Amino acid sequence: MNKVILMGRLTANPELKHTQSNLPVVNFTLAVNRPYVKQGQERQADFIDIVCWRSTAEFVARYFTKGQQVAVCGSLQVRNWQDQQGNKRRSYEVCRFQAGQWDLRPLCRRTGACRGSRRSVVACLQLSRRRF
Repeated sequence: MNKVILMGRLTANPELKHTQSNLPVVNFTLAVNRPYVKQGQERQADFIDIVCWRSTAEFVARYFTKGQQVAVCGSLQVRNWQDQQGNKRRSYEVCRFQAGQWDLRPLCRRTGACRGSRRSVVACLQLSRRRF
């Protein structure tokens, strides 16, 4: 099973882009605090790249903002490539497959997205205290 669940803050506003075949895509970075702090040191964070496609990408681009705390449900993907100097490179990213507002009431009032079975999918992702 390849399932990743993370909670953290967006490091920048997500920007919606489209592929050559006109598929919506959003890339952003999530700052995830480590669960422990060594005595005398500040809390450290890991910065994890996230990729969203299609309607999830459109949702994220519309409702997520820099600094917002979100939870991410997805799968880990590994990409290999060569840089301009010919060095082999590898990156890890989470490909999201669920998105949603943690506190559903503001989003439901604004979008009506909580009708029917979509509610469980919408409830997965965004942990925000922000009121729309």
